[in-house]
Amino acid sequence: VKVFCGQIGRASDEASLTALFAPYGELCEILIIKDKATGDSKGCAFVIFKARPDAEKAMMALHGKHTMPSMTNTLQMSFAKGEEMEVERADAKLFIGMLART
Repeated sequence: VKVFCGQIGRASDEASLTALFAPYGELCEILIIKDKATGDSKGCAFVIFKARPDAEKAMMALHGKHTMPSMTNTLQMSFAKGEEMEVERADAKLFIGMLART
């Protein structure tokens, strides 16, 4: 389950984020968002947890409560787009075009 994490600070690296999130459950991957031109961190990341309950535990414990070193604002966390819903939407629409009229 992919979780967006904002306000991580530009100095945060993968090791520090692993140390922060690992106590809440098994991590699959940490992706720090970087500037294409400079390669510097933009101060946000995606953390991918193996299980949804682990991601929810981390969000409950850290969102708006934990401040990263060198930051004044608290950590902001939310499920990444497309990860918000636990189950598939029953009312989702599917467009099918270019069908023959016959």
